[in-house]
Amino acid sequence: MSEESMIEFVENEDYIIARINIKRIDVSNIDEINTLLNKIDDKKDLILDISQLQFIDSSGIGVIAGLYKKYKKKGKIFGLLGANCRITGILDIVGLTSIVKIFYSIEDYLRVKK
Repeated sequence: MSEESMIEFVENEDYIIARINIKRIDVSNIDEINTLLNKIDDKKDLILDISQLQFIDSSGIGVIAGLYKKYKKKGKIFGLLGANCRITGILDIVGLTSIVKIFYSIEDYLRVKK
């Protein structure tokens, strides 16, 4: 899969949705993922759509934690959209669900944004 098709971006004036189009984030693809995510304009909120994700390892968890810190420092919202119960369970074990917002729809984000 080419780098460009790993993540799709949808942008409006308030936020950017980065849709992860792969089933796994692990050490084999984390550099490409990280490069793409770091190109995002951090002047807007970021919603990472992980609805297609089936597996994430510690390198992917590190990227999520880093994005959370980056956006919090800028006073912006960072959240995950569409996490399945397996991914949510992993994030819960490492304590990320207590700090990173988990959205089940864009409407959830818009309620938080208000």
